[in-house]
Amino acid sequence: MGVAQAPISVADALRHAHQLCATRRHAEAEPYLRMVLRVQPRHFDALHALGLCLLERGEYAQARKRIADAVRMEPRLPCGHVSLGHALRSLNRIDDAIASFRRAFELDPSDFEALRACGSALEEQGKYQDAIAVFERALALQPADFVANCARANCLLMLHRYEAAVAGFDRALATKPGNPEASQNRAVALTPIRPAQALAAFDPVIAGSTGSFQARAISNRGNAFSELDRLEEALACHEQALQIDPDLFEARFCRAAALHGLNRLDEAVRAYDEAIGLNPAAADARMFRSMALLSAGRFDEGWVQYEWRGDGIRRLSPAQPDRRRWLGDGDPSGRTVLLYNEQGYGDTIQFARYARLLLARGARVILRVQRPLASLMARLDPAIRVVESDRDAGPFDLCCPIMSLPLAFGTRGETIPAPVPYLGADAGRVESWRRRIGAAAGPRIGLAWAGNAANVNDRRRSIALSRLAPLLSLASAKFIVLQNELRPGDRELLSTWPAVEHFDREIRDFEDVAALIELCDLVIGVDTAVVHLAGALAKPVWVLLPFAPDFRWMLGREDTPWYPSARLFRQARTGEWEPVVQRLAEEMGRTAFRQGAAA
Repeated sequence: MGVAQAPISVADALRHAHQLCATRRHAEAEPYLRMVLRVQPRHFDALHALGLCLLERGEYAQARKRIADAVRMEPRLPCGHVSLGHALRSLNRIDDAIASFRRAFELDPSDFEALRACGSALEEQGKYQDAIAVFERALALQPADFVANCARANCLLMLHRYEAAVAGFDRALATKPGNPEASQNRAVALTPIRPAQALAAFDPVIAGSTGSFQARAISNRGNAFSELDRLEEALACHEQALQIDPDLFEARFCRAAALHGLNRLDEAVRAYDEAIGLNPAAADARMFRSMALLSAGRFDEGWVQYEWRGDGIRRLSPAQPDRRRWLGDGDPSGRTVLLYNEQGYGDTIQFARYARLLLARGARVILRVQRPLASLMARLDPAIRVVESDRDAGPFDLCCPIMSLPLAFGTRGETIPAPVPYLGADAGRVESWRRRIGAAAGPRIGLAWAGNAANVNDRRRSIALSRLAPLLSLASAKFIVLQNELRPGDRELLSTWPAVEHFDREIRDFEDVAALIELCDLVIGVDTAVVHLAGALAKPVWVLLPFAPDFRWMLGREDTPWYPSARLFRQARTGEWEPVVQRLAEEMGRTAFRQGAAA
């Protein structure tokens, strides 16, 4: 429809334009709006409506210009700021869009559209907590809004607040029962906390969908199987998803992870390669590929690929130019090199050994470590300056994250530096604890059955204390708890074993742990900092490992080149600790100890 030949008033032209826009006939509305602007170039409604027409047509830059002109005409009308925000977001100017949305609901706190749009822009930026706060303001105005409820729940999911996310999706689905996207995301939120329920929740989503959406749901169902340690079934799901959509990156990546968890390392590496082929920038896929390589003992390629943990390195490295990063290139002699922690306590203990090698190359070494490790690490070498990680390290020439030192030194299986002990306990602390715990009639064994509960792999690497009953019931041994955190119920359970002593409220830092280890004949522990410390102190240590252990323990061996005094006890099947504990008890019965040193 064109503009009528007979002259019409501005009011009639605007009325026609609005009627056409209401039925999404924007191209037909434009001539009426331009006619108004020829007569009244500063007309807010015409500028605003024309901007919306251009926005609908995908002419984002022109839309922004027209709407911005309208806002200048009427800066106190919220609708203009909302529309400007939409135009700016279309131009990927997210910060500016958020500012426009915020201005709109500052002018009118009851502007629901402004609040919802602002929340969505914050979500797009990954500012999930801020987005949740804005969505909650919107939902206070319209509690049943499906979009806002879903978006808020998605933000909670991204923050790993799974229970709250499930409740949020439930609220959304109350208004649109069976919505496929909300139903699938609810099942995803259930997966880490109630995986059996998640399996059932995925079924209707899969049955009611097709194509890539269905493939994603099937692959996500596979992740629920993984949470239940049913990895063969997880693998089957990912492969079924790939039959539907061969280009689904998530399914490729999760298939590789399932193979990795099954210790099918060569297949896992090839599967990670397939995932990376779909998304070459996928840092997680490259990092997990590196860990599969390292688990297989393929150190040359593995250490190089392990640098794909770069997001963590960039976040935790000093604010210095990249040219200061040292990865073995160039002679560090005569230069000050800062080595800094980036992951857990055990990682710092394991790789701090390289500081001495750097010192031997003529470098001045600063070692920055977590506060609880600082005084212990000060005994690595008097020439190494140790600083706490929250302190300024002072000037330096080069820097290297501690987990990159194996790469910097070209470490292979046969060149792992393992001169132990490379750490030592403080003599004063040892004597203090000797008086505290007294003499032992039989062998004294240090014990650590659980690590950091926040670790993503905690449920696989830690053991419930109750599972150690066959070991702790041995009458000939005295056990010393070496961890300073007890899980709910542990304290009560420990009270039933007179041969177990725990001093969790007295252990202040790793100096105390090291002193207690020195007073033990043997340390038994899961994969935590305690076993790394025992190995660094050259104390006999038996390490209990899950079926698919961390890369540093590799596969198929009972020893480790990292710690000559360590012996590895591995699960034969995922989740099965009972045979491991039984074997430990049998080995304890066969092992002769001298008090004060392991035989």
